[in-house]
Amino acid sequence: TILDNDNGGTLQFAAAAQTVGENVAGGKTNVNVTRTGTALAGGILVDYTATGDTSAVTLPSGNTSGTLTFGAGQTSLPLVVTIVTNPTAEPDRNVSFTLSNARSIGPAIGANAPSLGIVPMTTLKIVDDEPRVQFGAATSTVTEGGVATITVTRTGSTSGQVMVDYATGGGTAVPNTHYTPGGGALPFP
Repeated sequence: TILDNDNGGTLQFAAAAQTVGENVAGGKTNVNVTRTGTALAGGILVDYTATGDTSAVTLPSGNTSGTLTFGAGQTSLPLVVTIVTNPTAEPDRNVSFTLSNARSIGPAIGANAPSLGIVPMTTLKIVDDEPRVQFGAATSTVTEGGVATITVTRTGSTSGQVMVDYATGGGTAVPNTHYTPGGGALPFP
């Protein structure tokens, strides 16, 4: 009797989460799937599905799902993800990936069949690269006769100058009675 020791191994993502800039070098990042075990067989397949803000990425299959195939002895495969950039400032985007249906099209069957590990899901956070300007707080309060200091912050990319226009108005206070109207341009070097 010859016992087959070809093993499908345990498949999972290398990390439960990872972060990449929208402007990542080369426009691509790898979401790695690992395989552990001994005598790792070839012909091991695992499906992946992307959910969340999938418009932020392009996957090798061209769809939001596909299949990775491990060769004999192969312990890691990259899911190459192309990051879709745009010129609009927006919140960071998140894409979740889930592994499923680990299987063998070769000799790794039965007790030696491939299985999913403890990290069958990962989230890729794509950090926006355009600058954003916002108030430091949603509201400000000042005592009558006092001076209000309004903080404005810049987040995202800090390269290049950003200019934001501002003006006072709205609310229940009356211009020139309760406050001195103001406006102008605020530069962020």
